[in-house]
Amino acid sequence: MATAAAVGQTTGRVAVVGAGISGLSTAACLQRIGYDVHLFEEKDKDRYLQDKPDHGFGIWSNALKCLAKLGLKEQLESRGRFMKEVGYKTKSGEWLAQPSRHLRQHIIESDDQESPGSLFLLYSDLIKMLRSVAPPIKFSTKFPQKMPSTSSSPEYDFHVIATGNNLKKADIAAYQGYVVYRGLCPASENGGRLKRGHSSQGGEGLNASFQTWSNGKRFATVPMRNHWVWYATIPTPVQQERTAACGITLSPRSWLVTEEQKRMLADEFSEWHDPILSLIENTGHEHITAEFAYSSLDTTVPPSSSSSSPQSIFLGDAAFVLDPILAQGGGVCIEEAFQLAYQISHAKKNSQPISVAFAALEQKRKRRIRTLQYLSNLSQTIGCLKSPIDTLRDASMLAIPRVLSCSSFDALMTASVSTSLLVDDFDFLTGNIQ
Repeated sequence: MATAAAVGQTTGRVAVVGAGISGLSTAACLQRIGYDVHLFEEKDKDRYLQDKPDHGFGIWSNALKCLAKLGLKEQLESRGRFMKEVGYKTKSGEWLAQPSRHLRQHIIESDDQESPGSLFLLYSDLIKMLRSVAPPIKFSTKFPQKMPSTSSSPEYDFHVIATGNNLKKADIAAYQGYVVYRGLCPASENGGRLKRGHSSQGGEGLNASFQTWSNGKRFATVPMRNHWVWYATIPTPVQQERTAACGITLSPRSWLVTEEQKRMLADEFSEWHDPILSLIENTGHEHITAEFAYSSLDTTVPPSSSSSSPQSIFLGDAAFVLDPILAQGGGVCIEEAFQLAYQISHAKKNSQPISVAFAALEQKRKRRIRTLQYLSNLSQTIGCLKSPIDTLRDASMLAIPRVLSCSSFDALMTASVSTSLLVDDFDFLTGNIQ
């Protein structure tokens, strides 16, 4: 039985470019199977994680299982918070659909049939955890621009490109017609800085996660340990008109909103149920980002040709773009990092070239991305209907038996994690390659 150390001794070094979620996860996994990993970040050390505000990051069951295999289970459960009550609501605060079972409230490393779960924590906390199990970062503003030139870095066996910020999303993705706002509202034991109470229509207080739909717009929030993370989407026709004066043009990059834009956002949701307006009003504009929503076309950025040396593979935002509606993008980055290491381990065990591992990952990744694209489009179509059709949608969902609406919600959640990139087993991380 081959060991991880043996694999590393025969494969040498690899360069991973980009020290975000994707790059750190990949570097940690490749190091576990014996590679000498050089992890590069194009931002200088002082700007790393400082060029945009912190935000809430959701991780579903599949990716949580992967991170637990890196020894991060206790840290995740101590720093993060699992979603509890969750569902879709009307503008007035009535529940339209909720799952029939409670969401999972713990991380399970073995195979099981329990309900899916999703843990939310600060992005900065997750980065710190991953840095603790990944090789040290080499901060370099020059090396990433040279990738994947064979003359600039011939000492590497292959390159992993995980520089999502350098992706020209328009080349592989389609604009989805709306702007996504992300905010992080502070909380405290007495209810945080919220000035208004919560809707009395559910009785769940501020512990519930929900997504509310009305007239093409959406608002969602998830309570965390010390914050509420929230998301709002506004269709393009509304946003184009209102951002024109601020000099914002269609771009794949995110930006910090101004105080004026925050007031405009509050106006859009001023008639929606509590605590939506309170969350917006009590979030400083410096803690709100916005970006135009993109989703990959029916493609991902493929690995470089097997004839090139060294070869390169693109991961995370450098390879695909997911509509943020399902909160699965970050989790897929973690899943594919493990899948890449798994496929490389098996290719080396069978004396196959690295291109075989890259091709196997690409096949599995495309299936995962296409499934999430379909589910995103379905949810987007249903959730962003405009008036008066949205009123008919709400009335229909309220009229049907609860068991049917619950079953539909269950099916959506299960489908979103069922075609994951999870490996068949994790023994390869501990030195046993089956």
